[in-house]
Amino acid sequence: MTNRELIDFIKTLITNQISIQIATGKPITRDFFESESLYSHITTHLSPFNLSEERLSSLFETAVKEARLKHQSGMSPSISINDNIDFGDWLDDKKINELGWSKDLLSNYRTRYFAYLRKLGRSDEYIEETKRSSIEIIKKLGNPLTKEPFFRKGLVVGGVQMGKTANFNAVINSAVDLGYDLIIVLSGIMEDLRKQTQKRIETDVVGKFVKEGVFLGVGKDAGFGPRGEYKDVMQVISITSEDTDFKRTMLGADFTLNSRNILICKKNTSVLKNLILWLNDYLTTNKNKMEEVPLLIIDDEADNASLNNLGHKGIEYASTINGHIRALLALFRKKVYLGYTATPFGNVLQDRHESPSKKWPIKVKDTVKEFEQESSLFPNDFIELLFPPPNYVGAKNYFKTKYHDHIKTLPLIEPIKDFINDFPYRINIDTNNPTKDTYRATTRSVNKDDDFPKKLPESLKDAIMCYIISIGVRLHRKKNIINTNFYQPHNTMLIHVSRFTSWQNKTKELVSDYLQTIINDLNNDSPSDPKSIYSKFEQIWYKYYANIIENILDYLPDDYEDPFISPVTFNEIKPLLISASKNIDVCAVNSASGDTLSYPEDSEKKYIAVGGNKLSRGFTLEGLSINYFVRNTSIADTLLQMGRWFGYRPGYIDCCRLFTDEKALDRFDMTSLTIEDLEQRFIEMNRNPVNTPETFALYVLSHPGVIQITRSSILKNTKEVRLTYSDHLIQTTEFLIDKKRIETAWKAFSSHINKIKDKFTLINSEYAVFDTNSTSDLFAILDLPNTFNAINNVGNSYEPLKRFISACNLAGKLKKWSIVIKTSGKGDSLKHNTSCFPTPITTTIRRGPSQKPTDKRWWDKLIDDNIFVAGGKSANILGGGQDMQIRLTQSQIEEAIKELRDNKSKEYKEKNKELTKDEISKKINQISVPENVFRNKMSEEEGILIIYLLETKAIF
Repeated sequence: MTNRELIDFIKTLITNQISIQIATGKPITRDFFESESLYSHITTHLSPFNLSEERLSSLFETAVKEARLKHQSGMSPSISINDNIDFGDWLDDKKINELGWSKDLLSNYRTRYFAYLRKLGRSDEYIEETKRSSIEIIKKLGNPLTKEPFFRKGLVVGGVQMGKTANFNAVINSAVDLGYDLIIVLSGIMEDLRKQTQKRIETDVVGKFVKEGVFLGVGKDAGFGPRGEYKDVMQVISITSEDTDFKRTMLGADFTLNSRNILICKKNTSVLKNLILWLNDYLTTNKNKMEEVPLLIIDDEADNASLNNLGHKGIEYASTINGHIRALLALFRKKVYLGYTATPFGNVLQDRHESPSKKWPIKVKDTVKEFEQESSLFPNDFIELLFPPPNYVGAKNYFKTKYHDHIKTLPLIEPIKDFINDFPYRINIDTNNPTKDTYRATTRSVNKDDDFPKKLPESLKDAIMCYIISIGVRLHRKKNIINTNFYQPHNTMLIHVSRFTSWQNKTKELVSDYLQTIINDLNNDSPSDPKSIYSKFEQIWYKYYANIIENILDYLPDDYEDPFISPVTFNEIKPLLISASKNIDVCAVNSASGDTLSYPEDSEKKYIAVGGNKLSRGFTLEGLSINYFVRNTSIADTLLQMGRWFGYRPGYIDCCRLFTDEKALDRFDMTSLTIEDLEQRFIEMNRNPVNTPETFALYVLSHPGVIQITRSSILKNTKEVRLTYSDHLIQTTEFLIDKKRIETAWKAFSSHINKIKDKFTLINSEYAVFDTNSTSDLFAILDLPNTFNAINNVGNSYEPLKRFISACNLAGKLKKWSIVIKTSGKGDSLKHNTSCFPTPITTTIRRGPSQKPTDKRWWDKLIDDNIFVAGGKSANILGGGQDMQIRLTQSQIEEAIKELRDNKSKEYKEKNKELTKDEISKKINQISVPENVFRNKMSEEEGILIIYLLETKAIF
């Protein structure tokens, strides 16, 4: 047996032992995998193979690492909001059994695909959840075998680089089994992304015949069609190929929709036009096919290009790509439009027009053909929200979070400021030099003709050296992972500096020159010379890597499993630097350069990719570790899509770095918080079956954060955008540390409180509370001078919030207010007989950032900009939710806590079926009750303003 076969055999033995553990009620822990009894059990079963102790130990170690990841748990099941129309009866257990989906036979597309995922090393829980979620999605589509017409529209939402492709390939495989004869995948607007998607579908769905006895991807396990093992299973035909997008001339004379066909096309005007014309001609000639053929369109990156930017003008208007997609759908009687995206704002904010009366014109040479159009692409039937597995690293691990304070911050962000002269955003009109000034009267935006960059900033040079070090670390760890399914042979660095191709091409030249200098120095310098390039690499190591690589396990989430990360020292990678720097291709990935990225399966590639729009969406950069990102974009959801660094990094998460500026980080924070808030509301809406996609759309539209992150052309689809602060906690977490402002704010506040101190009542020695039925009392405090950082806080102006409260008053809501001063902090005491306050007060402590890697961003902000961010990564000023209990009775408090624990108990059971009742109870008792649990128990009439007096000296 080969090493791979032996590893798989050992994994099977381990799986059997895991089943025994679970059956006896014992948890699957790290101790189980490292136990002597397990090793002894394996060696007994492998004794007939006469393996050496060294080989056996190595195989066992690899098998255990794979098994740990295979049996990883903690993945939440997907949830959905539906149109409340029962459309899933057609796919019942009887039908599923008839299809063979409930068995492990490989004679259908769906079971073959999941067998393939298992072979790739995907965890059992990941596979089971992908099975479950794809079935839930399929049930909401139409029955392709029905005689009745249908048009279903849905949207699937998941994190950036989370693995949505695995889900839609499960949907595609299932759709083929069910009888969808024509499947069209719209794969973004760039050819590189279309090729990548084509390649993935050829391996994950088609499994096509290559040569006698050789099939691709899933076909290796079970070939279909005349040349395969299962000759009676119809082979799906991929009309497009990795080299060719759809063209009418590519179709053979014998092409027919009697076969199952799949096309992977760009969202390109010419491609879609040709597709419509060809299908129209075919269906006109074969009119019975229009009645019979079911169509499934899967729109990857569905918020990009597909949306109707002209919908605000009225029902008869459509932007070109949107109009083409709707005309394509109108050719069929049985059809489904299914979108996938990580940033669904545009999708749920788009127009909801019915089919227009005016036909859609398509010019063909000297004539114009007209086509019917379907209604808008709004997902009115369902929205499905996918959750990532625990080893996914996403926005919540990098940026601010409000509901997930327990998620640890990964110390992978390197804030930079030195790039502005090399990659400027604006130019001084008089001097024609780069400037940080944004005043439009004296500055202008940069353009493609500006001669930049002329040199590389030091931070980019550091990032390039970090990239070489990261390759060295991975080379050192290679022996522990190369024989596993988790080995990633490729290495990539992404440099995102400008949308201008001329700037990208100049950056490529400068990076190439600098890289060659490094290579020359590595080959010529003495490793022991203190002035050598090796000494510089050692400085970079201790600046960016030493502490983090040594302590990475302290920063990883508690349920994050990566047995391939091991300690590394600089002396261990120093001899590997020459090898690490070899064969690095520097590419400017744009239409002007002609450079492309290709990741072959049988060899390693190293790229430094200077990116443009081609790398902004969807495209997966294999083995991505270092990101240098100073791209200026005002649309934050587009910014998030540019975050190619999200995803999975087995064996090298500690090698990864994001070099970027504070402006981009602020936008990432805002987008992350908004997505998190909408996700939380989606979860809450899912619990009430009366909610529909339209209900969710109304919430998204009125969310205060969304208006800052979505394209204005989409927001125009509503005549009036009304923001609501309903069920939102507005809090200030950023403060400008300015002596004059602090003194002014304190003097105004203490003077005002002194005038009303007799109205306060002391509660539980913790709070001074002033209950009032007059919003003027509230507004009087909101109008006082403050020390809030005006750039990132609502506190810059409370006018929108005040208008909202006034509007609520007219509707009889938010009339009863509690103005609360927190009196029981851990800081200095303010005696009431010598101060303005109605009771003795001890100030609240919010400590300033440390110099740890996780706090570097906040430390720089405090030292360089005098801005104190209370809580750092957490977007909460509250230390816990108990402060929101002020207006509740004891029975309301107990009821709120019980509901939270009941919901969490259900969630833990769904995420990890191996947890015992006692283990779930222990986890629940460790939960810190968030403020919204208590806030949700308040009536619509009630509101709270809580004031914390921060101890300023504790910040430093």
